[in-house]
Amino acid sequence: MTNAHGDGNPGDPSGSAQSFPQNMPSAPEHPIVPAGPYPYPTPHPVYYVGRPTHSLATTSLILSLVATFCFVTAIPGVIIGHMARKRIKEDPRWDGAGIALAAIIIGWIIIGGVLAYAAFVITMAMVMVNNLPN
Repeated sequence: MTNAHGDGNPGDPSGSAQSFPQNMPSAPEHPIVPAGPYPYPTPHPVYYVGRPTHSLATTSLILSLVATFCFVTAIPGVIIGHMARKRIKEDPRWDGAGIALAAIIIGWIIIGGVLAYAAFVITMAMVMVNNLPN
């Protein structure tokens, strides 16, 4: 039997020419059973992104460490370390207060050591001058 359009599908009132397979199984032989709860996906590694270290803190530490070889950089290291701690305290976006504190401590130790050495040299020079024969 054909419809009004003659396409061979007698029950199709729209007249569209759709062909369906004739021997379609009604149900699979073995029913599909879920395998149980699915395992959780493996978690991706989580990286902690901390606050950036203030560049003045790093600079002050470098200057204070270089002061072990060249005394001149100890004073700028201490000054910049104090500046870095002040800026880090004012702006919580920055980190590095511990680095700046380490630079300040190292700088003051080096300054104190150089001043103690200078006092020792001056004292020894005065003792030697006073012990000269007349």
